[in-house]
Amino acid sequence: MRLGQPDWGENSHSLAFELTHSDVQEHLFVVLNAYWEALEFELPQLQEGRRWARLIDTARPSPEDFSEPAEGLPDDKRSCLAQARSAVVLIGQGVSHEETAS
Repeated sequence: MRLGQPDWGENSHSLAFELTHSDVQEHLFVVLNAYWEALEFELPQLQEGRRWARLIDTARPSPEDFSEPAEGLPDDKRSCLAQARSAVVLIGQGVSHEETAS
């Protein structure tokens, strides 16, 4: 699914949206896939020095469906695969100095 191109059709079975709070630099991307097949969702671009991290993925078996701390995605990751009938929540996080050095 492409950013800025929502499917408003009556047969649409997915929704993705982002929530931001600029005062505290919080950034969430929520994907809801009620379709019977996996769907790929384009990710919004984050500020320099930040990357997406998986917080929730209901397609994973418990207790892997919730990651604390959130599991960082590769810096070059530009999309998110949401399995059939699942929800994914990503959080924008700052990249630590140790991660950039490796």
